[in-house]
Amino acid sequence: MQIDPTIIVVVTPLLTAVLQAVKRVPGVAARTWLVPFVSVALGLGAGVGYHFAEGAALGAGLMSGLAAGLAAVGLYEFAKQSLSKPS
Repeated sequence: MQIDPTIIVVVTPLLTAVLQAVKRVPGVAARTWLVPFVSVALGLGAGVGYHFAEGAALGAGLMSGLAAGLAAVGLYEFAKQSLSKPS
C-alpha cells in the first residue's frame, strides 16, 4: 500500500474552498466544531473515489483522503487564525 501524494496535492485546496463555503451555511456558522469533521469526511470520500477511479488499494485511498482532509483542516484553521488577528 503506497499513498499517492497527487491526490493530497489536488484535493487539499479544493477541500479548503469547500470548507469556506460550508462555513457560510447558517447552521454550521454557529457550530464551528463541525468544520473538521466535514473536512475529514469529504477527504475520505475523495480517497474512496480515487480508489475506484484509479484502481488503487482501498487502504491507500483512505489514507490519502484522510491526509487531504486533515491538511485542509490545518490550512483552514491557520487561515482563520491569521485573518482574525489584529495587525
